[in-house]
Amino acid sequence: MYSAKPGFPRPFLQKQIPSSRYFITLSPVVKHWGVSMRIIHFALYALCIQVSFFSFSVCATESDGSDSRYIIEQRAEKFAWQAEWDSQSWTSISTLNINRFHPLSSDHRPRVQAKLTYDETHIFGMFRVEDCYVLSKRTEYQEPVARDSCVEIFVKPKADKGYFNFEFNAGGNLLLFYIEDHNKLPSKDRKPGVPPFKKFEMVSPEWGKQVRIQHSLSEVVWPEIQEPTTWTLSFAIPIALFEAYCGSIGDPKGQEWRANFYKCADDSSHPHWAAWAPVGDNLSFHNPEIFGTLVLK
Repeated sequence: MYSAKPGFPRPFLQKQIPSSRYFITLSPVVKHWGVSMRIIHFALYALCIQVSFFSFSVCATESDGSDSRYIIEQRAEKFAWQAEWDSQSWTSISTLNINRFHPLSSDHRPRVQAKLTYDETHIFGMFRVEDCYVLSKRTEYQEPVARDSCVEIFVKPKADKGYFNFEFNAGGNLLLFYIEDHNKLPSKDRKPGVPPFKKFEMVSPEWGKQVRIQHSLSEVVWPEIQEPTTWTLSFAIPIALFEAYCGSIGDPKGQEWRANFYKCADDSSHPHWAAWAPVGDNLSFHNPEIFGTLVLK
């Protein structure tokens, strides 16, 4: 996702600020010196419990990214990737949550989940979004789908090579680049309508067509659906696509890939930007150095 809404700077993600807030209030149980020591002890004990709960809650919510690891189990049998989210095929697969929202997001906080699995030839995935304010207007390959209601997976299969940004709008349209140097060109060297990365290429339409996509909503969603809407999108990516751009991968079993997952909707009436793994203070989706880890077993 490289585009920016005209007149609106494209905000990127940073480390999540926990949404939960805890306030410690000590009731005025001590109103005069005549109160018994038992009441004082009880008040102090209750305060200690609240302080302990506060500390535990913050520690459980905040993360430096070290927990952003997702284990992907290999499927020996033919996998029914086009099945429903709650089907037998998908229910046995663990879920990750895309819930670190940038503070510039609107007050809309969709619940976004994803699952991954693989076999010898494909990576399979599925997103489930409990959403509102849904739109999907881009229908051509490589259009800026991040402006629509969009889910994304950025994948770096090899440590010494580039990464792929698979961006899907709710209507099943795809934007896909292979980015070897995500650093931005100087302003004087940038061209209108061209992503500003120093080294990248758009994945060819021939390979883009090899990414199979299934989506629950229609291809075009307009006008915007404002009421609560749950939508899903599943995909099958051939491992050969990765190899066409970054070289031989071999047997993926036992490997660790780097990745991050995102949800965005730049042009929605309630724009928002969320990530699975925290992306740090540089406020950029395109930061492979701090992607999370996919463990292929």
